Amino acid sequence: MNAAEKKFKIASLERQIADLKNELANLPEGSFIPSMGPAYFTYDSFYGGVIESIWDNGKTDQMRFSLGLVFMSAEDAAFELERRKVIAELKGFTEAIRSRDGRRLHYYLAFDHSDHKIIVEVYSSLNLGYLSFSTREYAEEAIAAIGEDRLIKYYFGIG
Repeated sequence: MNAAEKKFKIASLERQIADLKNELANLPEGSFIPSMGPAYFTYDSFYGGVIESIWDNGKTDQMRFSLGLVFMSAEDAAFELERRKVIAELKGFTEAIRSRDGRRLHYYLAFDHSDHKIIVEVYSSLNLGYLSFSTREYAEEAIAAIGEDRLIKYYFGIG
């Protein structure tokens, strides 16, 4: 490699370093950034629970990190596992709402902070991007089946 190629490579690496520093600076406060060697926690679909793993920056580690499956503590991993279970259970009560003309009602779960309870909201022309139900009854069945306390804790992240 000649001097010009080395200078070009150095400039390229400096740009990559600057980009990485910018990404690092823009991470939310408290973000967990693993490094070589320390243990982290995740959950494993094969074993069905929280496991401990050692970060070696391999493909599995990178894939888990990119999917938000790397946690500093077993408690954080267990919370996220339960949160995702609750969402999966909620999806069992939803159905694809195919109407695009705005005449179909969409029912959503909402948390009322003043009464500290879950309520069912309805919109006729808005899809808020959350899980929605085709009827109020399906929404209420989901609350009863999953449990209001679990929904408040894991779906709404309160308490």
